[in-house]
Amino acid sequence: MKNSSWVDIIYDVYDFLYWEPQHIWKIKNINSNLDSKDKVENHIRNMEVSLNQILNIFFYFLPNEIYINFVENIIRKKILKEDYKLYLKDVENIIEDINWSTQPDFFFIWDSTNIFIEMKLNSKSSLEQFMKYIFLHIKDCERVKKEKRLILIFLSKWDFSALFKEEIYNIDDLKNKFNKYKINDYTRKWNVNLVNYKSKIYDVANAMDIWHVTYDWFYNFFNNYCCNKFCSDREKDLINWILEEFKNRNLVS
Repeated sequence: MKNSSWVDIIYDVYDFLYWEPQHIWKIKNINSNLDSKDKVENHIRNMEVSLNQILNIFFYFLPNEIYINFVENIIRKKILKEDYKLYLKDVENIIEDINWSTQPDFFFIWDSTNIFIEMKLNSKSSLEQFMKYIFLHIKDCERVKKEKRLILIFLSKWDFSALFKEEIYNIDDLKNKFNKYKINDYTRKWNVNLVNYKSKIYDVANAMDIWHVTYDWFYNFFNNYCCNKFCSDREKDLINWILEEFKNRNLVS
C-alpha cells in the first residue's frame, strides 16, 4: 500500500475532482486544452495556487519553535516570543469588509508583529500590491487597537531585482520608489476609500522590515534543520515532503 505524504493527498483531491467534476458544480471552460488527466496533473503540479495551498498546510503544522528559527534566520534578529496564528477569522472579516483581494500568501498574526510571506513563481509583484499589504496590516492594527511591527518576506526563485513589474533593484530602491508612488483616493477594484490612510501607508512603508529569500535558501535552511539531533521523525517527514515538492517543481538548484 502506498504511504502517501500530505502533499500526495492534496494532489489526490485534484485527481478526484478531475474524474468527478460534478462535485464542484460545473466546468468553467468546456474548450480547455487540458483535456486529459496527464495534462491536468502536470498543470496543477506547476501552478502557484497549488504550491500556495501546500505551503499553507506546511506552515500550519510546522512547530512554533521551528517557525521562529526560520524567521529569525531571515531577519537576523531575535524578536519573536509569543505564539503565532496563521490567519484568523477576524482577519478574513477585514478582507471581506474592504472588498478586495489584498491578502498576502501567508499572514502570520502575532501580538506585537505581523509577518507576511509573499510567494512568487512566474507572476510579479507591483507597487500597488505592495501598498495593499500595508493597508491590510493597518486594518489589522485597527482591529486589535494597537500598533504592530510589519515584516514582509518575499520568497522566489530569482533575485530581488526580478520581483516587480516596475524596475526595482533592491529593498532600498523599493522604499524610495514607493515614497514617490501616487496612492489613488480609491482602489481600482471595489472603490475602497484610501483618502484617510495615505499618510499612514507611507509611514508604515518606511518603518517596515522587508526581506527576500530564494527557494534555494528555504530548502537549505530546512534541509539543515533535519540534520538537527533535536528534530523528531515526524518533523523530518513534514519537512522532507515539502523539500521534495520543491525539487519536483525544479525550484531549487
